[in-house]
Amino acid sequence: CEDFVRLFLDSPRAELSPSDRPNSELCGHRLPQRNFYSSTRILMLELHTEYQPVRRYSGFRGSFHFIPVDQYKSDGQPVPNSDCDQQFLSSQQTKSGRFFSPRHPQNYPPGIACTFVFRALPGERIRLDLQGLSLGSDTDADNGTGCRLADPPSQDRVLIFDSDKEDANLLASFSTRCAPPPGSR
Repeated sequence: CEDFVRLFLDSPRAELSPSDRPNSELCGHRLPQRNFYSSTRILMLELHTEYQPVRRYSGFRGSFHFIPVDQYKSDGQPVPNSDCDQQFLSSQQTKSGRFFSPRHPQNYPPGIACTFVFRALPGERIRLDLQGLSLGSDTDADNGTGCRLADPPSQDRVLIFDSDKEDANLLASFSTRCAPPPGSR
């Protein structure tokens, strides 16, 4: 790809060094996704073009929004000595809340495993409402059955258990190996 745009989504400052690696490199007409989010206050695009006087392209077009970071804050308590584990405890004051994958709404980082534990008071049950679930990438192939199969199979998954004990029952499993295609029910 001779002409491309690089996206830097995790920059702590508005400058690049030769060692900085982009989060994505966009080239051609197909985008891996339509929305990109920074994980800090900074988001940078770097446009690269090769000079060829015969070619004329219209470039790219986009829009941006500054969104409050507070709308993506989890209501859980971080578990000490873990990267992303959280616990959610019912109390007289707290009966509901929100939780997000790491870096949400930006893509979650590779190789991460997080545990979210929800604890109700005696006499309560827990209702979990998943409002959005996107695992894997658009490079996964749809085999025509509604199952998106990655090659090699992806390990991205969400597992829901009925307790945090070793012998807990698996209540639901969502993965890129067999997840309903976007927009299906």
